[in-house]
Amino acid sequence: MPHHSDLELARRVVAGDREAFDALYERLFLRTVAWVRRRQPDEGCVEAEVEDALADLLRALPRYRGDAPIEALVLRRLKAGATEPDVEPRYDPTVVSRSPQATAR
Repeated sequence: MPHHSDLELARRVVAGDREAFDALYERLFLRTVAWVRRRQPDEGCVEAEVEDALADLLRALPRYRGDAPIEALVLRRLKAGATEPDVEPRYDPTVVSRSPQATAR
């Protein structure tokens, strides 16, 4: 189902409509920041990831056909480039198995 309001907004932004740009930014910014903050504790990284995601969206808008909500495009980009917080790994990925039977062979 086409997302007509998103498609119309995208077309207006591409055409240089500042009010449309402001509306798009307002629609996406807070939810995008919230999504990144849940995954990234460093506020500087949050700002950088949000800026990158929204810049990528602006570059993609001329090709946007309305097949999915614009917000989904932003989240897809964030998920593809998501960075995990600095945490210790739960397991050693170089070890296939830790069972005594596997190491006794």
